Amino acid sequence: MWSRAQTKQWKKLANASGRRELGLFLVEGVRCLEEALAAGWQPQEVVLDSERPESERTKRLLARLTPNVPQYRLPSHLLERMSQTVSGQGLLASFPLPAPAPLADDLQTVVVLDGVQDPGNVGSIVRHAAAFGGQALIVLPETADPFGPKAVRASMGGIFQLPCIAASSAERARTLLRTRGYTVCVLRAEGGRNIWHETLPPRLALVVGAEARGPGPAWHDAQPLHIPQSSRVESCNAAFAASLLLAWRYGVGTASPVSTAPERP
Repeated sequence: MWSRAQTKQWKKLANASGRRELGLFLVEGVRCLEEALAAGWQPQEVVLDSERPESERTKRLLARLTPNVPQYRLPSHLLERMSQTVSGQGLLASFPLPAPAPLADDLQTVVVLDGVQDPGNVGSIVRHAAAFGGQALIVLPETADPFGPKAVRASMGGIFQLPCIAASSAERARTLLRTRGYTVCVLRAEGGRNIWHETLPPRLALVVGAEARGPGPAWHDAQPLHIPQSSRVESCNAAFAASLLLAWRYGVGTASPVSTAPERP
């Protein structure tokens, strides 16, 4: 039996404070839930629209849930109250927030988000980091929560592939990366080395900052990288620039092969 208290709890998942309080985050839609299950995650609860017929795809998805995952079928108006999309997808799931994890010793490609405030950009960076060999995400203060609904949707399942490590400050993140032997590089709108002429280091920590100001002052001595562009626009979108560099590294820009998951056909 569904209760009002449950509706209130799910609505809290729209906010970072609510997610921290409940230890949960929200996932919407069949595609995202499929990606979660493929990565070995199981939801805490699943809610479906009782006024929509279940597709064969949805039925197959539900059959993959473990027996202890509650499934609720609720009227459309209740799902709309809990959904964070304009057009509800008829399926919501709550997942436990992952426990804090240390930075593993054997990783080669780490992405650092320093003040990237747009959740869509954060999600896109997560998506393409997962696609192009990224192995961990370090999230600094003033960065949009990668477990927020918009970021999760934009990641298209990438959030289930990468460990997200929260750092209390850029200075601590920089010290950690340097002691682990990473070459720290930052993307700059102007100046720096042309990425098309570079062989990127085997152990790379790529710092991506906010579009307006770039990475913070803690990264002043990091190696600057630059993507040449025309003067028609001021700079590339932060997510696009990060994705382009990661794709270049994945394809031909590394000094040694990057350890990645098998490619999809």
